[in-house]
This record gives sequence, structure tokens and C-alpha cells, in this order.
Amino acid sequence: MNGYCKGRRAILTSTTKGLKPWQAQVATVAKIAQVEFLEKGVPVIVDMLFYFERPKSHFGTGRNAGILKKKAPEYHTQKPDKDKLGRAVHDALTGIAYHDDSQVIGGKVFKYWTDEIMCDQGVLITIRKVI
Repeated sequence: MNGYCKGRRAILTSTTKGLKPWQAQVATVAKIAQVEFLEKGVPVIVDMLFYFERPKSHFGTGRNAGILKKKAPEYHTQKPDKDKLGRAVHDALTGIAYHDDSQVIGGKVFKYWTDEIMCDQGVLITIRKVI
């Protein structure tokens, strides 16, 4: 994270490698899905389920190859943290799903491992307008 001042405002920017291309991909998929644009001032709830590819150490070897070990964790408890993931999605959807991410008043963020070896990782995003 880098920061600087512009007038009386503090500006923070991310230095995370790969963030901008990933955000662009989220934005592109949202455009393809024709997500409804919610005008300025409309409150929004955004729920996110992140799925990460499991490391090979979560699976057995030999005759148990490809079988998930009983000790393998269900939840992804490593970096990146859920707040950074959520912030990245909110920023990616700004101007596509809503005018500004300040409209997001709540939502849940969960991090899981995928259940299969070489299974796609990604995020499932649900956007709801508060009525």
C-alpha cells in the first residue's frame, strides 16, 4: 500500500502484484453478465464467495492420489485477507454495478478452498439493491 496527500485528502493505492488485471477481469465479466447499474445514492449489498485452488499437500499420494485428506482445511485462512479481496471487488465494480463503492452498505465475504485438484478458483459475487 502506498499513500500520499492531495490537498486535505489522503490517497491510498495498492501495490499488490496482479491486482489491476484481476480487477479488470472482474469488471469484464460483470459487463458481459449485464449487471444492472445502480444510480448514485442507491444502497447496495455485495456478497462474495472466494474459491482458491488447493495446494497439492491437501491431497493424498499413491493410491490416494487426488483424494482430499481428512485433515485438509475447509476454509482458506491465508493471505490475501477478506478485507483486501472485498475492497478489490468493490473497486472493480465501481462504475459498472454502482456509481461509487461508498454505496455498498454491507455484505458477506467468505474464503474457501476448492474441493477438487486443479478445480477453477474464482469468486461468486451477488449484488442486491436495498429496497
